Amino acid sequence: MHGRILLTAAAAVLCAAAPAAAQVPLPTPLPGTGQNPPPGGGGAEPQRPTPAPPGGAARAAGEVGTYRGSPGRTGVMPDPQVFGPLRPLWRHELPGYVNHPLLVRGMVIANVGRSAGSGYGSDVIAWDAQTGVERWRAPTPGVYYSAHIASDGERVFSVNHDGVVRAFSVADGARLWEVQPIEQTFDAMGPIVSDGLVLWIHGSHSHGNATLFAHRAATGAEHFRRRVRVEYRGEMVVGGGHAYALDECGNATAVRLGDGEVAWTSGVDDCDLGNTAFGRVLAGGRLLAGRGRILDAATGAQVGRHDLAAPAVEDGVGYAWGAGSGGSGGGVRATALDGGGQLWSFTDPAKREFEAEVLPPVLVGPTLYVTAPSGRLIGLDRRSGRMLSATRVQGRTESSVGGIVGGLAAGQGVVAVTQQSTITVLTGVLRPQPRGTDIAATTFDVVYGRGADVAAAVGTDVAGREVQLQADRFPYGSWRPALRGPHDVDRTFYASLKPTRNTRYRLVTEGAEPAPSVTIRVVPRFSSRVRRVGRNRIEVAGRLRGPADMPTRGRRLVVYLGRVHRDRAERLGSAPLRRAGRGRAAARVRFPALRRVHRDDVLMFCVPGLARRGFGRLDGFERRCGARRIRLRLEPRS
Repeated sequence: MHGRILLTAAAAVLCAAAPAAAQVPLPTPLPGTGQNPPPGGGGAEPQRPTPAPPGGAARAAGEVGTYRGSPGRTGVMPDPQVFGPLRPLWRHELPGYVNHPLLVRGMVIANVGRSAGSGYGSDVIAWDAQTGVERWRAPTPGVYYSAHIASDGERVFSVNHDGVVRAFSVADGARLWEVQPIEQTFDAMGPIVSDGLVLWIHGSHSHGNATLFAHRAATGAEHFRRRVRVEYRGEMVVGGGHAYALDECGNATAVRLGDGEVAWTSGVDDCDLGNTAFGRVLAGGRLLAGRGRILDAATGAQVGRHDLAAPAVEDGVGYAWGAGSGGSGGGVRATALDGGGQLWSFTDPAKREFEAEVLPPVLVGPTLYVTAPSGRLIGLDRRSGRMLSATRVQGRTESSVGGIVGGLAAGQGVVAVTQQSTITVLTGVLRPQPRGTDIAATTFDVVYGRGADVAAAVGTDVAGREVQLQADRFPYGSWRPALRGPHDVDRTFYASLKPTRNTRYRLVTEGAEPAPSVTIRVVPRFSSRVRRVGRNRIEVAGRLRGPADMPTRGRRLVVYLGRVHRDRAERLGSAPLRRAGRGRAAARVRFPALRRVHRDDVLMFCVPGLARRGFGRLDGFERRCGARRIRLRLEPRS
């Protein structure tokens, strides 16, 4: 039916199946409340009546200039624009593996390895965050396929495995300066930008012989270099005027940023790694160090223990996948770092289509976002572990020679995901104004008897108040309550609806501005059977099913042949509808057998005037239903 369902849910034998509007599963609400329990379904975004407004650099919030969101590697990335169900904005398949993304000045910036056939080296590439259009790229040649990056908002800094440190302009990618304080590092780690300095470590696998470098961000001039103890897999975190070199064995060194002097060291006697790789984070005056040690950042004294791999940490709680392995086993869990133990755990209920190493989680306000082994980006309530949303993200994460590190970054109104050679950027479906509401639906057209889901949200200034989902049934003009209750922790409200006639929906709450609405149109359920009558005639037997007040009396069923390659519909015949039970009608339409039928031609059906009575979409085809020929823009069947 020229790409839309008008009166039929399934096309007849002689026609192509009409493509329906996208059906997107959302978390299923509890009856009568609109609140969603842990859902088993994932999917993409609900549809909006109009495209979401661009985020734009001028309106952006929450730049991410460092891997894991902050110099402390906490995974905390606050941005009130990122919440609720997400929808894909764009996705790129790249020739090489992609490092952790940055979000700076309305752009997504990442270091991308070159393809194996192109030799060693990588490129820093900047894309427009809203469109995915490439803004600029800058080469970072050297051994292996990566050069880790960081940004101070004006410049992007890279460090490759040859020990070359480069600075590029955020505006256009122009190279600003380049230094090489040491040759052939092969295991550089960093950079991190803090206090006007670019910090990185040479020798993250150097068995006690590593060097912490600090360069002036504006010029590249060396501010200091300092020997630090790193036995195996060194990492660095920065905060409180110090840089901390941490290795997997449990050693830690604190270096003052002002003068490069060592403030304290905390060592271990051996390097018994076992089978566990622990995340290293600086948060709340505590260092999560290697070997599960928790240190006082001011003194280096051990004050506790943890078993979290690559965690997100805030307010004394760590959130991580697995049990210290960095893999996907064991689900996601929240752990109190003061010794309070596990607070909650979550296991992805979806079937695992592939087994992949998951990315470290990130915290965005009340939501913990995780990439699950099922290939979904899942939003969890950080307080309870309850699933709030789920969106399909294509790609998988694998380790690679050369230090490729995939990751999640949330800010500037988007979420960027890098996995293997794929970068995917998503944004929130709902964009309420601070004192407003917003609403979206999984589809705008449904067949009678089937439902649609809506997702709605309130703005930050009216959060915390009871909300009410209201409905206005055709012929419109009378809003009535449909559901009411509290919104969810991330300001969202979900509902599953089954309207019987075209209906408008909106979300209202006390103190909010006038609410936008969405209209869900309902078409009668239609079934048909096509058969030959005699030698030269065709009969289409059609049956309609709808609510008891469906206005079919005195109306006719009209059958058309949609000539897709000619962009027109030609009337084949019509017959009066007869009552066939409560809310049911039927008709038999006969017409001469067709001599020539193109492979893309379709049978189309309509009932004149039905859309004007609140059933379905009043479009060009419906408006002219009954005419001999109707000019239409028809799409060929796929």
